Amino acid sequence: MDVESQARLPEQIDRLWYASCSWFPDNSAFLYNRLSSDDVLDPNRNKNSKVFIHRLGTEPSEDVEFFSRAKNPDLDIKEEEYPIAGLDENSDYLIGFSLSVDNRRKVWYAPKSELASDKIKWLKLFSPEDEVYNFTTDANYIYAYTPKDAKNFKILRLPWSNPDLDNAEVLVPEMESEIIEDFSISDEALYFSTMKNGVQAKLYKTDYATGKTEEIELPKKAGSISISSKGPRFSDVWVNISGWTQSNTRYRYNSESNEFTVETMSSKAEFPEYEDLIVEELMVPSHDGTM
Repeated sequence: MDVESQARLPEQIDRLWYASCSWFPDNSAFLYNRLSSDDVLDPNRNKNSKVFIHRLGTEPSEDVEFFSRAKNPDLDIKEEEYPIAGLDENSDYLIGFSLSVDNRRKVWYAPKSELASDKIKWLKLFSPEDEVYNFTTDANYIYAYTPKDAKNFKILRLPWSNPDLDNAEVLVPEMESEIIEDFSISDEALYFSTMKNGVQAKLYKTDYATGKTEEIELPKKAGSISISSKGPRFSDVWVNISGWTQSNTRYRYNSESNEFTVETMSSKAEFPEYEDLIVEELMVPSHDGTM
């Protein structure tokens, strides 16, 4: 759709599993993943899928193959893995993924200047052996979430100029009794949530300038927390909090005033039957004294 005129464009692309579009900066084209067959009963339709370039105003049958097992045999993309490629909106790099049921990231990168090349010179960013389960980026750094040598997870920071995990900065070290579960970045800080004993969630903020980490007081007790932001160029941060007696609530967090404002996507549900319930987490010693 042309957003300004709201006119629908004539192109229709089939064999899609989901909307994996990554737009070029000038909106003239986008990258997307396309399955190998349009037969929903074909057990092999998800194998050997490919990333294509679609240029607006052209027939999808003319789309050029961009990233795949066939196009990039040197990357060892498995036939059952989903190749995904996109232009990182936070940096000057292209990022290629090879996704599967293994949550350890398998990722490559290349300068955006390579976009015009017939064959992109992909460089390895993460392999499964690196045990990176999630990552995000800004213009200068990559932030990686990993349990490697840290069973409760840690968050590393690597410069784009030399993204070497062996020499990465530990921005958020492993915590002794809390598991780091989620994180997101803003223009001034990295926010992360933790879980203790599977029932108690906390929210923290690590300031880029000082490296100091502080716990943020929540508007209510949390059983789980997820975090989202507009990215490294903005201060906007949202926190989703849920608990044993309270449904999920979405808050906007203001770092300057240290305040939470309810900002739900729909009208708030009321559960009066929960009002008199109290939740407490208690630690009890076992027979050998272990709490």
